Parts: sequence; C-alpha cells; structure tokens
Amino acid sequence: MMKIAKVLILIAILSLSFSAIAEDTYISTVEGNFAAYYDGDAAGVIPDPTGYGNFLCGNGGYLLSLNYPDPGEGIFDWYLNPNIYVAGLLLGQVPMELVINDAGIAFWFMDGLAYMASWAELGFTWVPGLGLYAGEYATPDGIWPPNPDAIVGDWNYDYDGGGDDVYIDIDGVDGVHNFDFCFFRSMTWLAGTGTAIPNDLADWLEANIGGMDATWVRAVDLTFLELIDTTIVDFGGPNIGAPDATTEGYYMVTLTANRGSTAVEESSWSQLKSLY
Repeated sequence: MMKIAKVLILIAILSLSFSAIAEDTYISTVEGNFAAYYDGDAAGVIPDPTGYGNFLCGNGGYLLSLNYPDPGEGIFDWYLNPNIYVAGLLLGQVPMELVINDAGIAFWFMDGLAYMASWAELGFTWVPGLGLYAGEYATPDGIWPPNPDAIVGDWNYDYDGGGDDVYIDIDGVDGVHNFDFCFFRSMTWLAGTGTAIPNDLADWLEANIGGMDATWVRAVDLTFLELIDTTIVDFGGPNIGAPDATTEGYYMVTLTANRGSTAVEESSWSQLKSLY
C-alpha cells in the first residue's frame, strides 16, 4: 500500500508539472492577405539607387491576436513561425511565387525553382514545432498589457535623412484591421543597404527588449533584392507609366513565448521506476 501511495503521489506531482508547463507557453498570431504593385521606374529611371517615388504600394487586412506573458513573469524563450505565400506577375506575363515556411525560403520564376534555402543555410536556428529562435528575454514593459489596436494610426520611417522611405496607415478595432502602405524607394536602393538596415533593426530590438539577442536579424542580407530591377530590365521593362510587377498573397505569423521543457525529464521517470 505504501508503494502504491508513493506512485500516486508522484503521478499527481507530474500532472501538476505538466499543467505548469502548459501555462508557460503563450501564443500570439497575425494572419491576413494583401495585394501590391511594384513600379521599378517610379522616379523615371531604372535601376534607381537614390530616387523617391511610389515604388512599392499596396493594401490588405489582418486579424491580430495577442497573448504573451506579463513582464513580471520573467524570462522566456521566444520563437517566430512564418507561413507566407506570394504570387505575382512580372510585366504582366511572367509568373513568380514566393513561399516562406518551416522549410525556409523558396522562389519560383517562370514556373521553375529559382532559389531555395533552409533556415540553417541562412544562418537561423529553427526549432521544430516552435519556429525561428528569437532569443531569451522577458516581455518588454512598453507592450504590456497586450493591445491589438496599439498600432492603429499613421506610421512613417526615414532611414537616411532624405525623406520618408515608408508610410503605413492602419485602421480598425479589436484586432481586426486594414492597412495601406507605400515604400518610396526602389529595390535597388534597398539592396544597397545590404546588412545595414537589419543591423539597425537588431540594435533597436536589443535596446528596447531587455536581454534579447537579435543575431538572427543581423544575419539578413538584402543585397539579393537588386535582382528585381535587373530582371525587369532583362525582360524588356520597365512598363512606362504602369506597374512592372503585381502581387497578392496571404500570411500567418505565430509568435510563441515558451518556458521550460515540453517533456518529462529523465530523472522524473527514474523516480517513478525506483518505486517498483
């Protein structure tokens, strides 16, 4: 009887442990769709490394659900899981597809696979069932309590001091939103920043999210984007006075804060076995 009682007590303890583990996982999601166009010669020249214009503009809608731990709960591991699909036409006739998911990034051009890379090849760490590892830190005080409407309004950003590079207008309530945006610089300009913008973003993340290691952001190199403008030219573009590429797609991105093991430690099983 004593041995049975010990077994029952340990099982109860393990059950409580499972409950605690489950409560230490928080999941936030954003999902939606969009349509956009790209005009490679918006300022009258292509490729354009310096000009301003309505190069990349579009609109869409999204549903945002926020659930992350109170800052007082301490340190968590954070993971980002993207599932993104984009279909497009170059110069109105050349098909393109972009897929970003757990396997990595793949790009199809003219119905053929043009580029594919796993997250490991890109310098990221992918954890099965969770996503890209984004560091270990507590929830920043500035985003607590969760408010899906906090980003409603007009937003702009100037990277190099010459004028706004991007503008976004967001409206809606209770996490159900619509947005319009314009990026006022060419893909050639963006490619020319290389790793500079990702590094600046990483600096901002590390400064505003205590304890975050944004090395995974610094690994991004935007140089490959120059291929967009050169491809438009190679295929006989640009379309004067009209978009050179049109796209539409959907996305679902999951942000997970997780703390603790998701499996029973071997020592716990050893304790249970020792009772027999």
